[in-house]
Amino acid sequence: MYYITVICGPSQTGKSTLVNNLIKIHPNIFYKPMQVTTRLKRDEEESGVDYNFITDNQYKNIKDNLIFRTHFNDHNYGTTNVLISEKIALIIASEEGINDGIAALEDGRLEKGKTRLIIIGLNKKDIPLDRENRSPDFILNEFNVLKKCTEVINIAPGQYANPVDVASTIVSYFL
Repeated sequence: MYYITVICGPSQTGKSTLVNNLIKIHPNIFYKPMQVTTRLKRDEEESGVDYNFITDNQYKNIKDNLIFRTHFNDHNYGTTNVLISEKIALIIASEEGINDGIAALEDGRLEKGKTRLIIIGLNKKDIPLDRENRSPDFILNEFNVLKKCTEVINIAPGQYANPVDVASTIVSYFL
């Protein structure tokens, strides 16, 4: 059985921080499948750890084998369909990526009957509305993804999601 948890929510709700903390605290339970992107590597990122940074042509050649695909800021993103049985994959995805993941269950990129998927949304009301060329309307629209969630975790202003609590929530879905 393959277990997938998608972490989603508006920009700056702590999705990456949560995923990294879950893996750090529970490495025998959680892992992050490799994601690819056509954007340039940021200074603080490590190729092969944060993402595999690939060209547009490379992406075109492998996109039919990717899951949770999305296009953002003129760049493509996707997750390799190499899953570890009996561990919980943590994938950060936008609404477009979630839709693609659901479609992957229908079109065979994910094995139907062997894949269980939950979607955890992070909701935080105090996020700034100005980030990386994203308009306030764009960020407010990002809250729409929460409608697709199995569970929404509300985060207090100035705080991040507690990884111990979130781990318990996720594991309870798969027991």
